[in-house]
Amino acid sequence: MLAKSPDLNVIEHIWFIIKPELSRRVIFNNDIELWIAIRDEWENLRNVVNLCQRLVDSVPLRMQNIIANDFKLENKSVLLLKLLIESLL
Repeated sequence: MLAKSPDLNVIEHIWFIIKPELSRRVIFNNDIELWIAIRDEWENLRNVVNLCQRLVDSVPLRMQNIIANDFKLENKSVLLLKLLIESLL
């Protein structure tokens, strides 16, 4: 369903940026260490000017790509997402 597409969910895109950064860190010994790491990475994203706004602004383009692919919400869009995120950072 298009409305539930992770391709159109800004939070999913934020997680797409944060997850690789978290995986570069050492193993977390407990939930508190994990939450601290997530908070730190979130704070690092604040340094990226207008990241959330640019992700929101990119939704129409992502919708066009989904429509052009006959509403197929496959992992093909991951490549597009990577390109988008690289252009935003």
